[in-house]
Amino acid sequence: MKKGIWGIAVLLLGLWGTAVAAAGEVAGPDLLLSAPQNAKAGTPIRFTAVFTNSTRQATAVPDKLELSVENESGGSLIVTARVQDNLGGTMVPAQGFVKKIYGFCLPEDMAGILTMSVPGNTPVMFSAAKASPGDGDGRPGAMACGTENGGEDKGEDKEIRRQFQPFLVNFSSHKPVYFLFGLDPGIQGSSFQISFKYRLFNFHGGSFGKKYLSGLENLRLAYTQQSFWDLKSDSAPFEDSRYMPELFYEYTNTDISLPWLTAWGGRAGLQHESNGRGGDLSRSTNYGYIQPFFAFKLTDQLHWKFAPKAWVYVRNEDESNGDLADYRGYFDIENKIGDPQGFVLENHFRQGRKGGTWQFDLSYPLDRIPWFRGFVDMYLHAQYVTGYSDQLLIYDQREDIIRLGFSLVR
Repeated sequence: MKKGIWGIAVLLLGLWGTAVAAAGEVAGPDLLLSAPQNAKAGTPIRFTAVFTNSTRQATAVPDKLELSVENESGGSLIVTARVQDNLGGTMVPAQGFVKKIYGFCLPEDMAGILTMSVPGNTPVMFSAAKASPGDGDGRPGAMACGTENGGEDKGEDKEIRRQFQPFLVNFSSHKPVYFLFGLDPGIQGSSFQISFKYRLFNFHGGSFGKKYLSGLENLRLAYTQQSFWDLKSDSAPFEDSRYMPELFYEYTNTDISLPWLTAWGGRAGLQHESNGRGGDLSRSTNYGYIQPFFAFKLTDQLHWKFAPKAWVYVRNEDESNGDLADYRGYFDIENKIGDPQGFVLENHFRQGRKGGTWQFDLSYPLDRIPWFRGFVDMYLHAQYVTGYSDQLLIYDQREDIIRLGFSLVR
């Protein structure tokens, strides 16, 4: 236990030092974004971008910007914003600056307090009102501005996706997505996780459903899979996996007058978990759960999310894992704190009759490090787990594991 704690301390200090040193090498920002005014979900929005040039040569202004937009509940997406006018020319003069107006379409489900950023530059926060009935044009997955991201993109690829995959707009991230290599006790402790959720109902325009059944738009179908990979053995086998489909209802309220409380809401649902094995190796259980959450703004850059989760076991497999509750308990306390554009530390704690389990995840965006700036959109991710194993095959065994790798969603 002490070895594990010292190991994670050294690892976290190393990550912090690397990022701080890297941040010191970055020059001042060459792009400043203004917050969109009177933004409304499901409609085109505009913002001003100021490009500065400290060199002795003129540089070109990009005709499009890849933006990251994130809401208070952790949902995020990448959109393409395009130039809306040609004022000021297409070049940034040497030792000068130029202003450009860009625009994109904000999806209907991105309302409330949002953070908008271009990788490697200072983010801005703005408020977007909720979409109103009639904002859409009636097509499945369509938005009021007519394309996936509101620009003038008429490329064949996006047009094909719009015609043949109109429901992609309903997909979004759910839990963290990562690939982590085991460091201590070894690479045999590697793990990866994929997770997504899907909005089952998405009413459009002035339809009957939009008018009378809009509450069903908060119903989600989700799937998460975590696999434990022994990369040390010759055949690199999967020691175990967790397959976790779930159905839940979620609600988020961002219309809050308190300056320090930016959002609150919750989820309630049913989740199945099994390891996909048969015979004596089969393990499975089911949960009915409720999870409220509260998002706080501590400073302009520092945010905190508190999300306690409580559950009951429904038709647990008593023959193979009848005492699962003794080790996993009936609750999980989640805390996430940090800068959405920098370090974020996530902590989970659960307590069973046999003892407690802690998990710490520290992540940092790679594009904030000069060596990866501008071409790597991932997070450097460190994880420390101490307590009873998440593997259903050995749920009653204690373990101390340190992992390091990369995540796409944190």
